[in-house]
Amino acid sequence: MWFASRRRWMRIGLDILAILPLVLPPTVLGYYIVYYLSPNSTIGEFLQSSLGWTPVFSFGGILLATVIYSFPFMVRSLIDGWKSIPENAFNMIELNRFSLKQKLKYIFLPYLKPYIASGFIMSFAHAMGAFGVILMVGGNMPETRTASVAIYDSMMLMDYDTANTYALVLLGLSVSIVVIVKLIQHRYND
Repeated sequence: MWFASRRRWMRIGLDILAILPLVLPPTVLGYYIVYYLSPNSTIGEFLQSSLGWTPVFSFGGILLATVIYSFPFMVRSLIDGWKSIPENAFNMIELNRFSLKQKLKYIFLPYLKPYIASGFIMSFAHAMGAFGVILMVGGNMPETRTASVAIYDSMMLMDYDTANTYALVLLGLSVSIVVIVKLIQHRYND
C-alpha cells in the first residue's frame, strides 16, 4: 500500500530497489550479503554478538539471501493486488470509517489473498534455483547443500544419473508451481 501510493519520483526509486535483485547477477548479490553479514562486518558482528547468529555459511543465511533474491516477485504481486482494489472499496472505507482490522478483514485481504499466494509461490519457485546466491552465502557444505548445488556437484563428478534425478525433481516442482499459480489466478479472475 505504501509503495503503490508514493509520489511518482519516489515510487520509481523504490521500484528500482525492488527490482534490482532480478537483474543483479546472483553471485554479486551473494557477495554483498557475505560482505555485509560476515562476522568481520559491523552488521555481522552485531548479529553474532546480540543474537548469536552468523548468517554466512548457515541455512538461515541461505534463507535470508533467497528471500532478498526473490523479493521482486512478492513486491510486484502485492503492487498488482493493491491496484486491483476498486475505487469504490476505498470510498466505502472512508464512508464507514473502518478500523484497520475492518479494512484488512473486509477489503484488503479478500482482494489481496490471491496476489499474496501468487507472490509467495513465485518467490519460492525463484528461490529454488538461486544457485549463485546459495553457493556464495551457504558455501558447498553438506549442511547447506541445496538441490541446485547438488546438481552442479553431480555434474562435476560426471554422475549424470544423480544430476538427472535432482533436475527432474526440480522440474516437477517448477511445473507444479506454475500450475498452482495459474489455477489461483484463474479462480480469482473469473
